[in-house]
Amino acid sequence: MNNNTRNFLIVLCLIAICVIGGYIVTHPRSSGVVTTTTTTTTGQTTTNTDTTPVTPVPTSPNYEPYSATLVGEYLCLPHTNTGGPQTLECALGMKTGDGKYFALDFSSMSQVQGQLATGDRFSAHGTVTPVQRLSTNQWQKYPILGIFTVTDSFRKLSPTTPPPGTQTSATLHASIGQSVTGLSVTVTPLEVTDDSRCPQGVACIWAGTVHVRTKVKNEVGTSEVTFELGKSITLGAENIALTVVSPAKTQDSIATSTYVFTYEVTKK
Repeated sequence: MNNNTRNFLIVLCLIAICVIGGYIVTHPRSSGVVTTTTTTTTGQTTTNTDTTPVTPVPTSPNYEPYSATLVGEYLCLPHTNTGGPQTLECALGMKTGDGKYFALDFSSMSQVQGQLATGDRFSAHGTVTPVQRLSTNQWQKYPILGIFTVTDSFRKLSPTTPPPGTQTSATLHASIGQSVTGLSVTVTPLEVTDDSRCPQGVACIWAGTVHVRTKVKNEVGTSEVTFELGKSITLGAENIALTVVSPAKTQDSIATSTYVFTYEVTKK
């Protein structure tokens, strides 16, 4: 290689080094820290490096409204704070069999509210809006879980059962996993094994039925029985029938938690 060629290559290398060095200076690699530049009152520029890791803002619990079928007593809601002077207003709501309170909204079915008096029991389907989602704190003075907006399947239930020894029948209402007792018989619905009811608004050649696997405890013992809607089963000294299943069947699927079953227990 002659001197002219070698000199030419050296010049090319020097040019390449200068170009690469200039790019690195003007395009520094990110080091994963936040760099801010400030100018002091004297005209000097200073650089502050914040090495604190970025932490996501925590999110609050997701209190979404949910669909439910509730069974309970129509009453004046109690106050959360029972100390000191009490006001006399009656905020109407419901208390379910497991002791939970809900405020009531009958705006979608205003005609049914006139059928109720305090102390009445009823079942209905609707939407529960958790109290945490309410925009006002006026409901905080009541120990409610939310507002139950009734939309359909309203049903007024029979009065509270009479004293033991004077009754020959009992009506029990229970949801999946809930145990209810009457006439010394305890029923606990465990599973809907079949719901072939004809959906509302659909013309069917067969009305369909519902089968519910149920645990039954009476004086004879404890057993698991599959009840069919509208049919009675004899267990010991009682006839037990599954008489009502709510909510009504639609073309949409029914969430297991929204089912409520009515059992009629009759002494033989």
